[in-house]
Amino acid sequence: MTKEEALSFFKGDIEDIDDLFDEQLFELKNQLLSIVPINKIVYPRIKKIEQLSSAYSKLSEYVFHEEYVQINYNFNQNILDSYLIYQDAKGKLRLLLLNSQLPENIILYATDLVKLELAFAINWKSEIIDEKCIVSKQPDPMNVLSAIREYNTIGGITFGDLKSTKNNPPELLIQERNRLSLLVSKYSEI
Repeated sequence: MTKEEALSFFKGDIEDIDDLFDEQLFELKNQLLSIVPINKIVYPRIKKIEQLSSAYSKLSEYVFHEEYVQINYNFNQNILDSYLIYQDAKGKLRLLLLNSQLPENIILYATDLVKLELAFAINWKSEIIDEKCIVSKQPDPMNVLSAIREYNTIGGITFGDLKSTKNNPPELLIQERNRLSLLVSKYSEI
C-alpha cells in the first residue's frame, strides 16, 4: 500500500490521524457487536479492519501493545448448561472486542465470536431445516432462557430431547432450533 492509498482511508486533517483511526475502528467494532456473528457478515468487516490497520501503519509511528485473551468453552448435551456457557463466553468475547485497541486482537475476537456461534449452533442442529427462518434474527436471550427453563420443568433436558420434540418443547425453542440448524447448514465454513 502506498502512502497515497493509505491517505484515502482517512478523511480529514492528517495531523489528526490517531483520532481518525480510533473513530473508524470504533465504528467497525460497533458494527461487529451489533450483528449476528456469522462468517458471511463478519468477514467483510474484518477485511476493512485489516485495510484500515495497514493504512494507519503506513502513516503513523504508533505501536499498540495488548495481550490477547483466549476464552475457553465446552458445551455438553444439557440445553440449559450449554446456553449459560454460550452466553457467558459470548459476553466475555464481546467485552474483549469492545475494549481492544489492537486491530489484530479485534479480528481474533470477532473470529472467536463466529466460531463460538457455530460451535453452539451445532448442538441445536436438526435434520429439519426451515429455509424460511431468518438466521440473523436472534431471539431475546431472556426469552430463550425462560423457554429452556420451562422445557426443563416438563422433562426436556437435552438437545436430543429438543430434536425429537420430546415433551412438546415451547415454540420459541423450536424456532431457535430451526434458526440455528439453518445457520449450521448455510454457514458452517469458517
